[in-house]
Amino acid sequence: MTPIAAPRSSASPRFSSSPAPASQDQQRAASLALVRARLRQVPGLVVTEERGTPGGDCRLRIDVRDTGLSGREIARRVRALGDATLDRCDDDGIVAVFDAGESIADRGSRLLFALGHACAADR
Repeated sequence: MTPIAAPRSSASPRFSSSPAPASQDQQRAASLALVRARLRQVPGLVVTEERGTPGGDCRLRIDVRDTGLSGREIARRVRALGDATLDRCDDDGIVAVFDAGESIADRGSRLLFALGHACAADR
């Protein structure tokens, strides 16, 4: 005799091959790591400091001395390009802040675009 399979009930567990969704903090950390990696690809930029709290604001201090431009000049160029904002600047660097409620991926893309163009303007 061949056993008859019982019908599946709606309460039976279903297994998925997709991974569990990452927490918001994990997504922000991954996005920030990607922004840092892309910043390293822009000649002359070095992330020298990172401060932040889980689920809170994050600040990146970016040394610009090897670009041949001051942080003030780069900030001026970034502002002229539009949408990317910087928290502060000085002769040696700039500080970018990612607020707790904003998408690091979106803001990071705009920042990378603006910094890439600002640093390449004289090259």
